[in-house]
Amino acid sequence: MKRTSSLRAAATHLALGTLLLFPTCSFADDHPALSLPELLQRHVQALGGATALAVTAKTQKTVGLVKQGGLEGTYVNLSQGLAHNWTEQKLGISDDISASDGKTFWVRDTNGTVRLLGAEEIKEQRLSEYVGTASYALPNRLTGKVTLKPEAERKTGDYILDIVPDDGLAASLYINPRTFLLDKEVHQSDDVTVTTTFRDYQSLAGVMTAAEERTSNGDKRDDSITTITSVTDTADAPASLFALPPVTKNYTWLSPGKTSAIIPFDDYDQSINLYVGINGEPANIVLDSGDGSMDLSKQAADYLKLKYTGRFRARGYGGSTDILPVKLDTFEFPEALSFAGLAGTAISLPDGFDYGASTPTVGFVGYPLLSRFVVQIDYAGQALTLRDPDTWTPTRADGTPLPMELDDNVPSILASFDGLPPARFLLDTGDAVAPVTLYGPYATKNNLTTRYPKGMDVYGIGVGGESHARRVRAHSLLVAGFTLQNVPTDFSMDKKGGASKVLAGAFGHELLSHFTVTFDYPHKRVFFAPNEDTKKPFDSRTFGIYVIKHPDDIGKDKRRILVVYTDPHSHAERDGVLPGSEILQVDGQSAIDMGVGNVRRLLSPRGGKDTHDLLIIGPNGGMGHVKVTMYDPLP
Repeated sequence: MKRTSSLRAAATHLALGTLLLFPTCSFADDHPALSLPELLQRHVQALGGATALAVTAKTQKTVGLVKQGGLEGTYVNLSQGLAHNWTEQKLGISDDISASDGKTFWVRDTNGTVRLLGAEEIKEQRLSEYVGTASYALPNRLTGKVTLKPEAERKTGDYILDIVPDDGLAASLYINPRTFLLDKEVHQSDDVTVTTTFRDYQSLAGVMTAAEERTSNGDKRDDSITTITSVTDTADAPASLFALPPVTKNYTWLSPGKTSAIIPFDDYDQSINLYVGINGEPANIVLDSGDGSMDLSKQAADYLKLKYTGRFRARGYGGSTDILPVKLDTFEFPEALSFAGLAGTAISLPDGFDYGASTPTVGFVGYPLLSRFVVQIDYAGQALTLRDPDTWTPTRADGTPLPMELDDNVPSILASFDGLPPARFLLDTGDAVAPVTLYGPYATKNNLTTRYPKGMDVYGIGVGGESHARRVRAHSLLVAGFTLQNVPTDFSMDKKGGASKVLAGAFGHELLSHFTVTFDYPHKRVFFAPNEDTKKPFDSRTFGIYVIKHPDDIGKDKRRILVVYTDPHSHAERDGVLPGSEILQVDGQSAIDMGVGNVRRLLSPRGGKDTHDLLIIGPNGGMGHVKVTMYDPLP
């Protein structure tokens, strides 16, 4: 939720309920040395004083303009008292509303889906309210802890306050030593440093207000600039404005009277591949619970002649990539379900990412589909069941229900890795690389690289580019009451996308497929039921070869199969299957005719054979047969 820029308070003395630590801050000769109470008193006076900041029963309306991603839009905030906030931001095709009554925090997106904020989002919102109401300096406000650092910021001489609102994120506030107004606020949002700078202070409704707020994650392409144009007192907003609203229905069941549908899927390349229609064109799309939106490849969006509105950035395994907002006329599961006017994005995918399927895969769908229904994934039966959440009642056969958080539209649950205390793991149906991925900070914190000194390097491709990890065989994993043993686990070596400090890691397709999984986003829960694979051991054998469709063959009906990675310890590497090799045949069959999906299946435990005869052209142009053998690289 966007922070309101106006500040109100009841008096000039210090905030009751806020813990204040009182060192004196020393500066150069032209900067006064002040204690924390003295600094906060000057800060309140600079904002306009006690009378101007006094809390009233009126609703305050803040109106402004927003610039981000090459777009310009509007911003409206209604605040009432300390904790009632309602914000709407319109930018391009996006129209997002977020609100809070102090107890319930919710957001409604462009597609009309409404959800409660996740735990980490609530922490960020509480920080926003703590700063926006000046609770760090004023009495009878939101509670927290405030500390004055003993030294000023070297470059500017700003006083630095470290603040920790109760149940909120920690942050640092920088107060100008000449104006005694805020220059900036800095906090960590997971592994990203977020800085908001305040400029062009003006007296609006009797309060000195920063007419410009610029929020940045360090990449100027992502900067969001809000310019406040007016702050006024208005009539009281109705309580219903801040209450959780109903979900806007943007879909139609194609069979009259139906409130559910069963959608078959293919699981080639360890992904849930769904047959859909997009603007009347047939396509395959991957169900990806780790995707907080619906993302089409830019190639598919160009083919569909979709109009781009702005340019933003998205983070994923391997780093970040550009995303271009688009809107679909129709998105349909034939003979089952149809969406109208669905907003999503187009992604500039890295080379090789969308070259994995035998038939064209146009992208991924996550939150816009999963948030609307109770979605059961029957991995063993290769069927997806969509049910109306208002008419579905779970049974014992649906398995064990677990509380599920939804931060940034993606789900996570608590699980215990290798006997460690429970930690939060992302549920990522779109992760085809590893059963379990542990993020770097979690592995480092728990000294897991020492516990597991031996492993193998693995390679994958995420939306942000190449992704690297070290794979080990973990002793145990406790999830949903089930203890899984000898689970192949990747220790992520990515500096971005795999470096979360909030999540311990992620559960991918191979682990989730050991269960029948039912997502119930509307009620923030997920069910795990055992299936025929639950007690089966994980198969970590590999041929040590990773292949894609040849990127030089874009647009061709049949495309060559290119090796982009081989395990240095594999038989394939030893016998000359090197990155840059082209596979012509597998066991005498044309690799091009098979397609890359079937080649990948054959070169995996699912292929059913321990050895294959490959006809290849090496990186240097030499042609020959190579016998490759499957092996288990994990101790």
